[in-house]
Amino acid sequence: MTTGPATNSRPRRGRTAHQLTVNRVQHPVPRVVRVTLQGDSLATFTPPNPGGHIKIAFGSTNGGPPTMRTYTPRRFDPERLELDIEFVLHGEGVASSWAAAAQIGDELTVMGPGGRYTPAAPSGVFVIVVDDTAMPAAGTVIEALPVDTEVIVICEVTDRRDERSLTEDRDLDVTWLHRSEGGAEPGALLRAAVQDLPAELDADWFVACEAGAMRGIREHLRNDR
Repeated sequence: MTTGPATNSRPRRGRTAHQLTVNRVQHPVPRVVRVTLQGDSLATFTPPNPGGHIKIAFGSTNGGPPTMRTYTPRRFDPERLELDIEFVLHGEGVASSWAAAAQIGDELTVMGPGGRYTPAAPSGVFVIVVDDTAMPAAGTVIEALPVDTEVIVICEVTDRRDERSLTEDRDLDVTWLHRSEGGAEPGALLRAAVQDLPAELDADWFVACEAGAMRGIREHLRNDR
């Protein structure tokens, strides 16, 4: 059994900063904004590993230092020099607020990519356990797997309106868990779903979700399987 890491490593010093411009804004589902960034500096951008991440610098409104956030790009097009980033709208955090108001022509500074995770050649089943914020990472991991891999996907979202395709490359059987049903804490449904999987399941794993839930899932995978 192997498990994929969270995409939370710190940025390396000297990582290239790319000054990019918004050239497309889409809403694949009501609570998600897909922003397409473009810029000539992406000619030197290295395609990220599956589940890899970038750092985004959101400018301060009071003259202070920028606020950094970590995201997994959903798509990089080296020919069009485009980078797609998906933002989940929740609360009034700096990234969510920026994405909710994003317009064509807005500018954003992106650094990276980073992350060294590479999916192992699966010995049997590959299980992906994610919440709504990690769906872009899940999509890139799925697309890196051999097409004949049996993939089990468990995804926790707020409600049915947040369900969407993880990838266009293959037909997947996704188990959707809705936090709004019963008012579950973030990650609680994922932990329960993983514990309910057959104990004899021989699988490789990619887990990316709320930090506390992920610690619990990893502990379960290490000690109980």
